[in-house]
Amino acid sequence: MVQEIAAPVFDSVIRQSGWHFMWINGASARRGFGTTRENATSRALGHALHGVRPRFNAAELDSVQVTKYPGFYVANVSVQPRQIQHHTSLDTPAESPRR
Repeated sequence: MVQEIAAPVFDSVIRQSGWHFMWINGASARRGFGTTRENATSRALGHALHGVRPRFNAAELDSVQVTKYPGFYVANVSVQPRQIQHHTSLDTPAESPRR
């Protein structure tokens, strides 16, 4: 997992390596519950990442909000799907329709 790198900086690093960082619309937002802030956040993040379609190989953490209630925490996490690949298009040769 890459931490504390702004998306535009990460995009620049990827492109300098000859790869493409694709920005995909369609956030995955999920909620997690736990007895600690960290536990609730971890669960919400796991659920949000599970909500990203398997076709995409990366995700960007968009937001984390944690609310404390008596005896437990609720975390709301949102991630944006991303794709890192050699091709400039999401349609790879294997996925293109045959003619």
